[in-house]
Amino acid sequence: MKRIEQLMEAESFPGSREHAISVYRRTLLQAAELGAESNDPDLVRRIKRRLAQSDLLVYVLGRADLNRDWYFTRCREVQAAPDGYLDLWGREHGKSSLITFGLTIQDILNDPEITVGIFSYSRPIAKAFLSHLQAKCLQGVSRFIGRVPE
Repeated sequence: MKRIEQLMEAESFPGSREHAISVYRRTLLQAAELGAESNDPDLVRRIKRRLAQSDLLVYVLGRADLNRDWYFTRCREVQAAPDGYLDLWGREHGKSSLITFGLTIQDILNDPEITVGIFSYSRPIAKAFLSHLQAKCLQGVSRFIGRVPE
């Protein structure tokens, strides 16, 4: 576990999308090897959870449609300063996917007691976002990082 933690600390927030994918793939492979050596089948799930808690890109990597350099750069921008900005992005530029869903999921993973408000100009749209967040995104995260008892 110590080797995995050292790797994760040294490589936190890799600079390019390709480098990040490589680092996370290598980290998970090493976690699987260490888990097998130490008879700890839960190690990979714990590492995946830690990655999802610390890097918004992990949410994006679960979505093939968002695995592009432009979204990678937006992830880094949002992660660097998630609050205090009015995000004026064009339609279909991933704002809802990255901020409303991805950042909200990350916030929930980091603080399960957090209260989240989803606002829109109309109640049906806000309810649709909430339903999507509950049904699709949280299912996808639990599939990627496993059921998280903590």
